[in-house]
Amino acid sequence: MSKKESQPKSPSSNLPLINLNAAGIDIGADRHWVSVPVDRDKDSVRSFGCFNTFANYEG
Repeated sequence: MSKKESQPKSPSSNLPLINLNAAGIDIGADRHWVSVPVDRDKDSVRSFGCFNTFANYEG
C-alpha cells in the first residue's frame, strides 16, 4: 500500500458547514456526550452521567 493510500482524507473536510452555532449530542445508555464548536469553550467536549429515578422502580 502506498503512503498516499494509507493516509485517507478526514471525512469532515468534505462536509459543508450548515449551522455554525449547533452542538452535537450523543445520548448513550450511561453517559451523554455534548460537543460545541472548539472556539466557544476550552473544553469543547463534555460528558454527563445518566440517571433515572425510576430505574429500580418495580411498582
